[in-house]
Amino acid sequence: MMHVLGLRISAWGPLIFLGLTVYFAPVQGQVSTPRRLRFKTLGSGKLAVMWKEPRGDFESYKIVYNTRPGGQQQVLRIQKGESRAIIHNFDPSKEYIVRVISLKGNQESKPLIGKFSARAPELAEVVQPNKLTDSSIIEDVNEISGGKISTIQLLLFRTVYRGGVNVHLNILY
Repeated sequence: MMHVLGLRISAWGPLIFLGLTVYFAPVQGQVSTPRRLRFKTLGSGKLAVMWKEPRGDFESYKIVYNTRPGGQQQVLRIQKGESRAIIHNFDPSKEYIVRVISLKGNQESKPLIGKFSARAPELAEVVQPNKLTDSSIIEDVNEISGGKISTIQLLLFRTVYRGGVNVHLNILY
């Protein structure tokens, strides 16, 4: 019985070793993924999308984005050396889902994916007081680092009343 079991293991051993070697071998020719996706709102309906170049060899970028709710997918092509794209006709009432992909020939990297929303979800539920004269968001920053999706949003509210000023800071993550 032991001899039969030993024969089975010795017959399957090389196949298992070959399978593990192929599975864990580095992929040749794979295009590196861009890093550190950031967003910045620019006045007059523009959204800047910025990232760090990938570490490997690549030729250009493809930026794919759409909006929710109900937006159509849009594609931008960016040359190597540029690490920034501008989305025109930016609508701050919508959420933007952006994918940055490195290209080399007909090969594509894994996408660096990020979401951007100019408004925090709870802002729609805020009831403005009767004596409100000015309310504004001073700064809005989203950042995604290392290919993992994590959104950090810093919201600084300044509300000016007839009787004084109220400042409120929200950090969402």
